[in-house]
Amino acid sequence: MAVKVLDAEDVELADENLQIDPDQFIGDLSNGGSVNGVVLTPMRDGKAVMTARANAIRAWRWDGAESTLPLGWNTRGTKHNGARPYFLKRLCLCCRAGGFVKARCPACVRSSCTRCQGGTKQGQLIPVYYAREEDVPYPTKFYGEIPCFLETCSRQGTMGFKSEQGMRMHGRSRHRVEYQVWQEVKAASRSDELETMRQQIAALMAAQVQGAAAPSQPIAVAAAQTIAPPSQPQPTAHKSGMSPERRAAFKQRMVAGREKAELKRVEAAEAARAAAKMTPNDPTVTKTAEGAV
Repeated sequence: MAVKVLDAEDVELADENLQIDPDQFIGDLSNGGSVNGVVLTPMRDGKAVMTARANAIRAWRWDGAESTLPLGWNTRGTKHNGARPYFLKRLCLCCRAGGFVKARCPACVRSSCTRCQGGTKQGQLIPVYYAREEDVPYPTKFYGEIPCFLETCSRQGTMGFKSEQGMRMHGRSRHRVEYQVWQEVKAASRSDELETMRQQIAALMAAQVQGAAAPSQPIAVAAAQTIAPPSQPQPTAHKSGMSPERRAAFKQRMVAGREKAELKRVEAAEAARAAAKMTPNDPTVTKTAEGAV
């Protein structure tokens, strides 16, 4: 038996024929179609069937989750039951038990539930599935506004995530390689931003140092020199830090204080002499006068 050896061109051609484009929209293949050039035809009993029938119907659970229910067909394949056995199933709002078709919740009946009187309370049973999304009594918000980091993922737009944590968990479980690359890109951009901020801060600090080192223009001193005549000597401050005006005022206050003290001393001496003339033999007055002098 001869074996054909494939060369590089044959291998590349075979890979191109087997490769499936991930962005290609396949569509509904229930009535046939083509995938990568391969034509699909529905068959029955070895014969091609030009029309096909549906095998499931869309439905929504009581909490708003979308699902599909299988359809049951008659033996001739001309009529289906509309998934009636599934639409008859009930859910108990008391114990959250579901999937039964009876008029009372079996779990509440067995446990003699006091909240719903053993399943006899009205309004405790609701259908498990609904044919229209608008009829769902307790819709739950399964999606949020945070899209998946991978643009080709279906979790975009209104089918995003509620939190950043949920999006990251989805990325680590569904897009492991892409998520790792995305993390590396984010870390690199973050380091670039930090380096840019460091450069900006260094430039600002250098500008402040240069501004502090530059001499300020003596505008007030220049104006004072322009107003004062050149021949007039500039007042100099005393060693104590007092200006000449304050020092002159201080000297005047000291002279006035000395004069007041001298005046009081003269008045006290005159009063002592007068007291001594009036009572020369009184030793108390003499001692007082002498102490005053």
